[in-house]
Amino acid sequence: MNGGRPINRCWRLVLGSACAAMCMAGCDRKPAASNDEPDTDVAAVLEHLTENPPEHSAGQSVERLEKPSSADTQIEDPSADVDQVAAAAVPSPSAAMVPSEQVTGDLEPDPDSISIGGPSDDSESIAASADAVDSVEDATEDAAEGSRGKQSDRMRMFVPTTSGPLIVDADIRIGNQPLASAFVRRVESIIEEAAGDSELTWDALFDHVAANPNVFGGNPINEGQYKNMLRLYDKNRNKKPEYNEVVKFLFRDSRIAAPFRLVGSDFYRQINRMQSAMFMALDEDDSHRLDQLEIEGAHESLSRLDHNGDQRIDFAEVDSELRDDDRAWSNRRVSRRGEVAMDLIGYIDWQMLSYALDVSPRQGVFGEPENVIARLDKNGDDTIDAGEAKTLLSAPADVTLRVEFPVLASGESPRVEIIHLSPEFESIVQRHQSNGVISIKGRNLRLIAVASDLRGGRNQIPPEAFAALDADRDGGLDESEIPAPALQEYSFDDLDSDGDGKLTLKEINEGMAPKAPIWNVQVRARGAEAPDGIFSWLDENLDRTLSTRELHGVGARLRAMAGDGTLQPTDIPDSFVLHFGRGQPNRDEEIFSTLPKLSVENSKAWPRWAQSMDINRDGDISWEEFPGTREQFGEMDANHDGFIDSDEIR
Repeated sequence: MNGGRPINRCWRLVLGSACAAMCMAGCDRKPAASNDEPDTDVAAVLEHLTENPPEHSAGQSVERLEKPSSADTQIEDPSADVDQVAAAAVPSPSAAMVPSEQVTGDLEPDPDSISIGGPSDDSESIAASADAVDSVEDATEDAAEGSRGKQSDRMRMFVPTTSGPLIVDADIRIGNQPLASAFVRRVESIIEEAAGDSELTWDALFDHVAANPNVFGGNPINEGQYKNMLRLYDKNRNKKPEYNEVVKFLFRDSRIAAPFRLVGSDFYRQINRMQSAMFMALDEDDSHRLDQLEIEGAHESLSRLDHNGDQRIDFAEVDSELRDDDRAWSNRRVSRRGEVAMDLIGYIDWQMLSYALDVSPRQGVFGEPENVIARLDKNGDDTIDAGEAKTLLSAPADVTLRVEFPVLASGESPRVEIIHLSPEFESIVQRHQSNGVISIKGRNLRLIAVASDLRGGRNQIPPEAFAALDADRDGGLDESEIPAPALQEYSFDDLDSDGDGKLTLKEINEGMAPKAPIWNVQVRARGAEAPDGIFSWLDENLDRTLSTRELHGVGARLRAMAGDGTLQPTDIPDSFVLHFGRGQPNRDEEIFSTLPKLSVENSKAWPRWAQSMDINRDGDISWEEFPGTREQFGEMDANHDGFIDSDEIR
């Protein structure tokens, strides 16, 4: 009908949209999304832009999409108290720096992943690509318009597990300061430093960043890149850096324009038990089921994995392809649709999240009668619609954590603690917390939360280094005790806040704070099932090692779970890990492979004769390690549990 002429590109888009709408109308059993939800699938648009860059001729300006008014985008949810909504944790600058747009925390498209159809100095191509990306970002930011409000200290997370979903809140702090507040203050201080006594310009900001690689790290910029950076980050083309634009530029290496982001993966889901190296070692007849004989012989079977003969099994000894596989995070699923763990900040596809809730298990996550889905189903129709899904924002949290990262070089490690647990969980779970790790273990699931910190930069002066410089041991450094390179970079008088001619450790670290890496005020988190769920379940103290005591107890623990006398892999409870990390994005692999441990009794505090017996340093002396006779061992093993522990040594 078109006489062989190609159909106009715009008409192709119209026809495609119409077909898609008809298909969705015919197959979608759920009511249409309310008008406060964007019609645009942001992920799909980004994919389309990546594969099909905008077409334009040289010198042609690409018209920006007109941004909808706030009246069109405001989210109306009378059930949600804005003050309690975790989405309100998106930080706002002070009145001194009022932005035209708020930080939403949405993942920003990677400029390197967008085809711009020409070399880096093709300014028109870059401008067109930046405009196209901006239109997508605007739609995403508009979706979060209604969540602007009072800043919350807690970050709300949606955690789908194989036993059902959990609502987890995290009160994340830098020292005693809420993370969101620390983030805003740091950005504002950078704006003030870069501006000096004048109004901030893009060139001044670029110069400031280029001159302080230790602060901004990662991907340094040079003057030749200024024009490209301006086109990518000056979204409204007014040549003035505004708060939201500054944030996206400063944190471009992580592509997270917010203080916090949780991303999830389902890479290990189910296979972490079905393909567990631990289960394979126990399942001697390859029947995918443990019978009574295999359960009784569990200790002997697992001992074959002890390749170095130290009577314990390190995670590194488990010959499994599931060990911390990079593939789990190489293509992180950040669709924000509920299939994987995610924070509930910024844009969320509530319609798709409602679908994810509908297919989630309804059983109690830890063994309680029912999980959060029953509380969301307000109309009792046994399905969750988009409106009910939104009440995740105001529903009571199942678990509330406090995650505290130290300020600068305090010498402390990050800490995680449980500050609230749903009352229905209290009587059915075992709680453990120590040394930056927590564990909540119930009948169906073990939830683990850990924090790792790889803060960097020359701002860090550990107490040990300070003590080494303090030659006269008076607790302060005079100018003669300060290394010459440090005096060239920092003014002694500026650091000496009380003017007494000596610098304390506190004065040094506080005075150097403006040169601390910006990544000190951003926390990134990952949520996924443990790589080997059965290893994680058996590792009671979470030290990534099955000690001699734990190995001896495997048979009894498996017997307790074998209701009909046999066990399948999925009969063994799953383990889900929330890992909070801080540091430069290019060190994420290191950050998220560094796991603190629940502390074990430190055998270093024992008498020397006892330390020498604890050969594998697991905090117990087993019969195999004991150099004396059986009778002597029995006399020392007062509780007759087969081990000599700290209480029995003392």
